[in-house]
Amino acid sequence: METNLINKQGYYDDFSQPEIKLNNFHEFPVEYLDFLDSISNLKVGTYRLYFYELKKLFSFIKEQFNITEINDFKLEFITSFEQVIKQAIDTNKITRRIGISRIRRVQSFLKFLSTQNKISFIYQHNIPINAKDKNMRRFENKNVPSKIIEFLKDLENRNYSNVNYYQKRLLYYYKFLLQNNYLSDFNTDYIASENLERFHYYLDHKVNLENLERSSALLYLRAIKLYIEYVNRGKVYKESYTIPERFRVKANRSNEYVPSQEIVRILQNISNHSKYPLRDISIALLVIDTGCRPIEIINMEMESVLISERCVLLKSKKSGQRKLKINPFAFSYLYEYFKQRSRIIGQHSALFLNKYNKPLNINAINSIFYKANLRLYKASKYSPKALRHSYITNALDNNNSFEQVSKAVGHKHFVSTLIYLERSTKRLLSNSLPHDPYEYLFKEE
Repeated sequence: METNLINKQGYYDDFSQPEIKLNNFHEFPVEYLDFLDSISNLKVGTYRLYFYELKKLFSFIKEQFNITEINDFKLEFITSFEQVIKQAIDTNKITRRIGISRIRRVQSFLKFLSTQNKISFIYQHNIPINAKDKNMRRFENKNVPSKIIEFLKDLENRNYSNVNYYQKRLLYYYKFLLQNNYLSDFNTDYIASENLERFHYYLDHKVNLENLERSSALLYLRAIKLYIEYVNRGKVYKESYTIPERFRVKANRSNEYVPSQEIVRILQNISNHSKYPLRDISIALLVIDTGCRPIEIINMEMESVLISERCVLLKSKKSGQRKLKINPFAFSYLYEYFKQRSRIIGQHSALFLNKYNKPLNINAINSIFYKANLRLYKASKYSPKALRHSYITNALDNNNSFEQVSKAVGHKHFVSTLIYLERSTKRLLSNSLPHDPYEYLFKEE
């Protein structure tokens, strides 16, 4: 009797037996062979996985739609194949990770066909990655106390961003208690006032030794305070916790400045080394030409580019929405990318996509500049934030209206722009000579 057991790679057993050799090429159209040739440098195991997936895809389309020619492929054939993989995931025959790996191999093949002008559609899979579950598994794998895991899940459900940072700060305090044998019962000792006082003293010591910024210490205590508020929910008697006054300081605001020649070097480096130069140069030029934040870049959609007006729409929760005109040089790159992006059909309307045709995140934006910095300076020297600061400083130095600059960069309050004005003046003074060179002419003899 025939069985349909699925092996650990997500394939039926008939595609994973040792006797299956890579000699079945006569069954494949020539385009399959061309693609296999293009990936022949891959490891043997990975190459075989592609071979099996293409064999399954071809067999599926032939059986379901009686199609054997690549030129007759349609998007609906591929989405039907995707549904089969989705069903295998939903019925726990394969894991979600393996299912996504399989469909990405199909996506790579279709991308190859698109570059060869063999198909007229662009495919993007719709299997959700389920990032939240992935985060929770990571928490659990690090021996995180169950109460903290529940707290982190609560933050996820309340749509908190950067939950990993809360985990890191709470575990820092947890490690401090364990190393000093202050923890016998987690539920009581973790939020005990005497242990919190000990932690305050420890943070003070780190700050005094200049091993920790006081503003960073504040972040640890804010995470603990948020956790205590979570524990207090539904309790009649609630634990009270107030962050000591000495820790409640505002972080120093920086005003990094990037010289124009370094901006040119960064742009050239991105252009020469990026895998996606048109996309990455467009992003870099937007930051340089508008002083926008990375979050505003990832919030851009196709409709955010106003071709006829040579403008872009930028938006974020912090600044709302604003419309800015782009200089011709920057817009020429953005327009070329826009035309390329218009050919990608998928469920996302985001302007900037990654290699999987999914929206970029903030880490991806920062990574563009971080990699260029490493190549140029062997360290992270100039970030997108530094380029934003440079834009604001230059705009004020060039006698632009204070109010116009404030609105252009999305400052809700003029005091935010005033900081740059003050530091711009200080920077100019620091570059001036300490004494008037003509002062001696006016000294009394």
